[in-house]
Amino acid sequence: MRYRFEEVKLDRIVAIAAPEHTASRRVMEKCGMKYEKNAQFYNLDVAYYALARSEWRLDDSVYILFANLNWGDYA
Repeated sequence: MRYRFEEVKLDRIVAIAAPEHTASRRVMEKCGMKYEKNAQFYNLDVAYYALARSEWRLDDSVYILFANLNWGDYA
């Protein structure tokens, strides 16, 4: 979330998951996203979650941005 709000400068982040996918929904909640509604997305039922920049709070987690990272160096 931090990257999206601080680096990309998004105002709002939205995520969807199938209503029965409780693990996916729990991940969104752990990220601070709030359930907003059930909706249809390409004729599929989805649970709609969102987080606005104004509702987001920075935590103490470590944040390192790797630009042009060559993953082969870490294999």
